[in-house]
Amino acid sequence: MPRRKTALTLVGGSGEAPHEPTPESRQIVVLGSLNNLPADRIAALIGIDRSDLERHYRDELAYGTDRVLIEAASNMLFLAHQRADLGVSLRANQAVLGTRVRSWREPMTDALPSASQIDDMDLATLNDEIARLERRMQAAGEE
Repeated sequence: MPRRKTALTLVGGSGEAPHEPTPESRQIVVLGSLNNLPADRIAALIGIDRSDLERHYRDELAYGTDRVLIEAASNMLFLAHQRADLGVSLRANQAVLGTRVRSWREPMTDALPSASQIDDMDLATLNDEIARLERRMQAAGEE
């Protein structure tokens, strides 16, 4: 009688089959990491414990966020260089330059007085506030 081959199935300590990462579970780990979810919560989302998460998804936890940001930057540069829609190109260039070049950033503004504060101002205080705002606008234009 021929000898029959049997497959050896490795099981975890709890008797369950070992975890096998899938593209979907890898994406959940990367997006969870990108959104600063604690490792325990990411593990619970895919039905494993933290030690299994760290063993099976070491690269995703370490580099997943960087890869997503690099891909997003690549997509933004593609949009910035395309010529089919110049409005999209302009907005993409503004977004890229705004994060990297100081002169492309929106100026920081102090909170303007609320309507209730204006109602409480006398004419001299109101004129001083208008002069202050005009000086700031002039200074912002000179930068």
